Amino acid sequence: MNKFMKKSSNCAYFFHRRDYCAHFLRVMKLALLLFFLGAGSLYASSTYSQSTRLSLNLNNGTILQLFEEIQQQSQFIIFYKDRDVDLQRKVSLKAESSTIEKILGDALLGSDLTYQIFDRQIVIIPDVKVVETVVASNVLEPGEKRISGIVKDDVGLGLPGVSISVKGTSKGTGTDANGEFTLDVFVGDTLLFSFIGKNPVEKVVDNRNVFDVVLYDDDTELEEVQVVAFGKQKKASVISSI
Repeated sequence: MNKFMKKSSNCAYFFHRRDYCAHFLRVMKLALLLFFLGAGSLYASSTYSQSTRLSLNLNNGTILQLFEEIQQQSQFIIFYKDRDVDLQRKVSLKAESSTIEKILGDALLGSDLTYQIFDRQIVIIPDVKVVETVVASNVLEPGEKRISGIVKDDVGLGLPGVSISVKGTSKGTGTDANGEFTLDVFVGDTLLFSFIGKNPVEKVVDNRNVFDVVLYDDDTELEEVQVVAFGKQKKASVISSI
C-alpha cells in the first residue's frame, strides 16, 4: 500500500513539475525578448544598426530566407509571431552595402508589416500607420486633445515598442525606450495597446490627459513568439535552446 502511494505521489510530482517547466520556459522566452529590447534601450547610443552594411541578392526567395541571410551577415536577432508573418511570402531583393533599414523597408514594402530596431534586436510587427503630431506647433483639430502616458509590464518596467492604435482609424503610435507615448485623440476614441507576449488592453479616452497602462503576460501568445538567430540554425532548435 505504501509502495502504491509513493508511486502515485511520484507521478503527481512528475506532472506538476512538467507543467511548471513548461510555464517556466514560456516566461524565460518573454524574459529573453524583454532583455534584448531593454539592452537596446540602455545602449541607444550604439550606432550598430546605422553602421552595419549588408549585401544581399535574393531572387524569388522567402521572407524566412531573407531573415536567415541577415542573421548570417550580422549580429542582428529577429523576433516575430507566427500568426503575423507569412514566412513563405516571396521577395526579390538586391542590395549592395545597404543598411538594415533600407533592406527591411524594401522587403516589407506592400505588406502589412513593419519593424522596430533596438540596437541589434529587430521586432517584426503589424504595421500601424503612425499619424505624427507636431508638438512644437501644438496644432490640434477641433475637439481633439493630446494625451500621454507610460506602458509598463507587471513588474513596473517601461515597455519599449508597444503598439498603440486608435480602433477604426489608421492613427497610432508606439512607446519610446522608456515606455512613454504621446498621441492626439478625441474623447470617446478606443485605444488598443498591444505587444508581443502580452495580453492586449483597450482603453476608452475620457476626460483624462494621462493614460498609464500595465500589460500582463499572455502565455498562449508566448508560444507563438519565434526567434530567428544564430546564423542558419533552424528556428525550432533555437527556440528549444532558450
